[in-house]
Amino acid sequence: MANIDHVTNPEQRRRIARNLQVHAWIMASINNATVFDLGNSKMVVDQGIYKPKGKAPTANSTLDLAQYGRAVTYRVVNKATGQLSPEKIFDVAQHIRTFFPHDKIIIEYDQYDPTIEGDEVTTCFTIHTPEIPADYVSASFKTTPEVATTYNGYLLSGELVDLEQAAGSFKGGSGGQLSWSSDARARQNVVYANQGKVRGKKVQQLLLNRLQDAVTAVYGSNALCRIYSGGQMSLQSLRAVAGPNAKYYLNKKQVRTGTIRHDDGYAADCYIYKGGTFVGNTYSGYTQVGTAGTLQAIENYWLQNNYGSVGKVMNGGGIHLDIWGGIGGPKRVGGMSATWSY
Repeated sequence: MANIDHVTNPEQRRRIARNLQVHAWIMASINNATVFDLGNSKMVVDQGIYKPKGKAPTANSTLDLAQYGRAVTYRVVNKATGQLSPEKIFDVAQHIRTFFPHDKIIIEYDQYDPTIEGDEVTTCFTIHTPEIPADYVSASFKTTPEVATTYNGYLLSGELVDLEQAAGSFKGGSGGQLSWSSDARARQNVVYANQGKVRGKKVQQLLLNRLQDAVTAVYGSNALCRIYSGGQMSLQSLRAVAGPNAKYYLNKKQVRTGTIRHDDGYAADCYIYKGGTFVGNTYSGYTQVGTAGTLQAIENYWLQNNYGSVGKVMNGGGIHLDIWGGIGGPKRVGGMSATWSY
């Protein structure tokens, strides 16, 4: 969190100070409220003024607005220990949304935080505010502020989502329950669970869009797709830096596995849940005994819509879905098939 020592222009410093006053008022009001009691927790600044480094941030993005005190990211922590209080995030954000002027609120859930061990989801939220002019009174807040929820940097919903209640902690492997909330709060239905893995990269946006569409169309609005194996460094990129015989390793670190289907995020291996129940949880040989529907249903949908290729059932009940050979995707090469079994 930077200060404004790098800002030397007096007027720019006054501008930032004016913009930050709105945030100081909101934070003080939350922490001192009697009608909204945080108990042993408090709202604190996580990321304040942004000091540009190299390339300028995208216009009107959080980083762009944070240069001028118009975007501040907060966490809710225990007063005594300083540990995160993730169960409070949604309530605080919703209270601010209801009672305080602002332009946008974004709840951010993150499983990639390097300071947190294991699969724990960390939480924060960001508030955007307008430019506060010198006279203060002519400040123009949005009459209909925007809201959003993100997960590992991807849009999860165009609404504020209480992830603790809506989808548990996204821990665990193939089986188990996810405790979905019965009130679907306009969320997206594909999340990443591949951090720290060889295929730990995000997938192509086209593939992500098709996963979102297929999961909802086949299994309903309360379905969820967890990508446990996503994109990886392409074989072409690896050989460009490690030599023509390289296959999987770069500087003794494994950066690829398997075939080229997952290269550059053109494929995803997924666990699918319907209403919190794992689809295809029981796997024996080539027989699938899913209690919430079968993976055959999404295979049929994928192929009928010419989305790409499908491989199933993977050990543990997963399914491989890619955009090779589909509309807008890369052409199948080297004897690739449209379907196969593991």
